[in-house]
Amino acid sequence: MLPANLDKALAIAAKQHPALLAKRHLVEGAVFNVAVSEGKLLPTVKGAIGIGRGERNSAIDAMAFDGSATEQKAGIELKVPIYQRGKVEAEIRRSKEDLGKSNFTVDVQHAEVQAKAASAWAQYQAALATVSANRASVKAATMAKDGMMAEQAIGQRTLLDVLQAQAELIKVQVKLANAERDTVVGGYRILSAIGKLGAKDLGLVARRADTETR
Repeated sequence: MLPANLDKALAIAAKQHPALLAKRHLVEGAVFNVAVSEGKLLPTVKGAIGIGRGERNSAIDAMAFDGSATEQKAGIELKVPIYQRGKVEAEIRRSKEDLGKSNFTVDVQHAEVQAKAASAWAQYQAALATVSANRASVKAATMAKDGMMAEQAIGQRTLLDVLQAQAELIKVQVKLANAERDTVVGGYRILSAIGKLGAKDLGLVARRADTETR
């Protein structure tokens, strides 16, 4: 499940980390708000068609019926903004400023995600190196213990020497187990840092919340 190298890990993090995706969605919302604000400066057109008698309620004044007889009417109303005392322009400036802030938060979040992914990768590589070193120590301690037992069998070593060699072997075996544990945790830390620690990524049998249908 782990990426092959650091560059791929950073690329995955930049593409699918949930925190970064959330910030990008905020940018999309800010872009939409800018478009809505700018749209208030555009002309608007309303149209209606109807048939009735005595009806005076209408979105277009020309569509009001006078009640004298059954009538059929159609109307179009065009409104062109000319002067709005700078209210809409101020709203547009504010929405663009919010857009700029949203873009900045994306950059900050991107840098944070990349830093965490790089840190997790470095810790994982250090754990792998520690495992290799401890495996070599276990091999050496095992050979020393076996040699000690052989010498004890011919009377050149005491039982205490053998017990000390066995204790040293157990000590390095514990260190190896801890290092292997750190490797496993480091792998999951990488997955978390790049945004691949979800139920779907891990293949867990679990009910997923669908936010699109709420």
